[in-house]
Amino acid sequence: MQQYLPDYYYGYHKKRIYNFAENPRLFRQYALYGGINHMMISTRGCPYNCGYCANAALVKVYGKKVRERSVENCIEELKRVKKDRHVLYINFQDDCFFIHSREWIQKFCEAYKEHIQLPFVIRAIPTILDREKLSMLKDAGLSIVVMGIQSGSDRVNMDIYDRKIHFRSVEKATELIAESKVFPYYEMIVDNPYETEGDMAKTIQAMTRIRKPFTISLSHLTFFPGTPLTRKALADNIIDPEAYLSRYMVHIDYTYLNKLLYMVPYLPSFLIKHLNKPAAVRKRVHSFFTHGLFFVVKRTIEPAVFMFLITRSLDYNVKKTVKTVLGNWKSALAKFIFNFLCKSDLEFDHRLEVARKEMPALFEKHRDAVPEYKKLSCQ
Repeated sequence: MQQYLPDYYYGYHKKRIYNFAENPRLFRQYALYGGINHMMISTRGCPYNCGYCANAALVKVYGKKVRERSVENCIEELKRVKKDRHVLYINFQDDCFFIHSREWIQKFCEAYKEHIQLPFVIRAIPTILDREKLSMLKDAGLSIVVMGIQSGSDRVNMDIYDRKIHFRSVEKATELIAESKVFPYYEMIVDNPYETEGDMAKTIQAMTRIRKPFTISLSHLTFFPGTPLTRKALADNIIDPEAYLSRYMVHIDYTYLNKLLYMVPYLPSFLIKHLNKPAAVRKRVHSFFTHGLFFVVKRTIEPAVFMFLITRSLDYNVKKTVKTVLGNWKSALAKFIFNFLCKSDLEFDHRLEVARKEMPALFEKHRDAVPEYKKLSCQ
């Protein structure tokens, strides 16, 4: 079995310290998705240099070249992984799996079908997604495509994020994904202080043109140290240098427009367009209706669409679907309860405050390690 836990890896559980390497069952209790999701990469690096992304800082160290593992190397790792009966699918964390050549992907798919035969997840960039590669990967067991859209406003993507991708490229890519019938999982960035209400309205309008069904993941814009966007925000004095420590990416502000964007995949386009109004002309009935719909959608329609997409992405294979659902039941149940109770993901803010009180020295050390703090202290 592929080992990622060193012998000295310990965890705190019920007021006792355990060696997780010696307690795999306990490790799976804390592992993401219950340990059924094996994460790996086949490349390092990204061909883009988006202003908000850690790659924008890492490229200064490693250069722009995307480094690639061989097919043989990837398959050897996966053969060892498959010996673990708890692993149900493979999650490739490459910034863009489609950066591989057609020859590489063809060779990979042939070997994957012969030796691995597990559903897998990949990430894509709209301008690099390719129909032929997508078809080969789907035939080999591709189940989910995660693709960053970030914003439906070209101004935000181009001028603020330095992400040189027009929304028309996004539309073409989503059409290919829809045709393949894999699970479309699109990532968006919200709570951007440089984004206007008009930009957000354009994003909502643009996303209504995407073919359904699909799902959206919203993430709070996090200003990571060393990125171009963070340097700009610090120079403009609009963020706290500690912002990335005190704000979890998934803990978004559920504003009117954020809620509306979240519901785009689950409601008719005409209804979204009717509710997509600026604050100046928005009436109380619009807010009441939107907040009410959000409550219903998050607890009923979203789980139903999610279940349908999972089942379809597995080619309606009952055995694979049941195994995936049972393997994910703890995570799914936790998500449902948090949604129903309107609690933030993992109650991150509460845990962070507890950590700050109990381990203040840890945060002070981290503060000294961040270059931005030193700059501010000298001003």
